[in-house]
Amino acid sequence: MHSRIYQIEDNFEYEMKEFEFSIEEIREVNDCADYFGVSDSTREEDLDWLDHNLPKGMFERQGDMLIYKTFPKSYIEAKFNAIKEMAESLTFGDFLNVSERLIKLREALAEKGSAMLVTSFDHDTQSLDEWCVLVARRCKIGQTFQVGTIFDYHF
Repeated sequence: MHSRIYQIEDNFEYEMKEFEFSIEEIREVNDCADYFGVSDSTREEDLDWLDHNLPKGMFERQGDMLIYKTFPKSYIEAKFNAIKEMAESLTFGDFLNVSERLIKLREALAEKGSAMLVTSFDHDTQSLDEWCVLVARRCKIGQTFQVGTIFDYHF
């Protein structure tokens, strides 16, 4: 399977080059990654894919710019409710034996597991979900971000 890595910056300095990024950084978020390179899709296709996977209504895209438009309450509530349900279904045996349920709960709490990744100038790589939650927690409505280089990766 393959997915994308988007360079998204709030203070854009330059487009990241392939040699500035490593497979190890990708594996911190998706440990199954085995290859990455500059995307072979058109930029507009890649940006459309990003639009489709962002929480509905959270951002408005204008070309390469993303504008934070509204707090994604239903998106955050859905994540919270899923984590709460997972935690409530966890048994002592699951915890003791590091079961699949415990692993999924840990991934959900770490906000990992999304196939789409975001990286920034300081090489802080995170899942798209993690980035969206971080924006919702810390940014003000109207904050702008620029999409730079788009990589393709296989896992």
